[in-house]
Amino acid sequence: MPFTLLKPTGIDLSQTFAFTGTVTGASKILQVVSTVTTNQFSTSSNTLTDCTPMTVNITPSSTSSKVLVLVNMTVGGSADNRTGIALQRGSTDIFQGVDDSNRQGVSSGTQAAEDNSVYNVAFQYLDSPSSTSALTYHIQVSAQTNGSETMYLNRNGTNADNQFSKNSASSITVMEIGE
Repeated sequence: MPFTLLKPTGIDLSQTFAFTGTVTGASKILQVVSTVTTNQFSTSSNTLTDCTPMTVNITPSSTSSKVLVLVNMTVGGSADNRTGIALQRGSTDIFQGVDDSNRQGVSSGTQAAEDNSVYNVAFQYLDSPSSTSALTYHIQVSAQTNGSETMYLNRNGTNADNQFSKNSASSITVMEIGE
């Protein structure tokens, strides 16, 4: 539908405008579900492990709906640990790189950790699950070296009782997008 300028000198934005007609192809947010956690979690495994506090459930209302997943995590680690972070829907890997030789396929990761630091990891993914069943989106994590390094959710590596040690929060949010 074309917009026609009725006043050749411009539009007076203090006026009220009304739209009549039909908008097609527009999407809207149908529901939002979020898990916010301050729970701490750790693993020393270098294989991807369920990070239990980072889980959220949603039941799409239509098979044509998409689900926007927003992840915001605070991660710490023992010295030099690099944390791998992977997104799953149920037991299905989604938005992950490919495992190749010794390189682990993940959604994101951290730089080499310092014991007293925390690192923010944030990413989003638009999923097309084609389902009206209850869906579970969750995060898996891994440490760099099995048994000798540790990753932590919502805290730094030392967790010392000092001002420089920070306890933080993380979240995983899903939004159903449809017509």
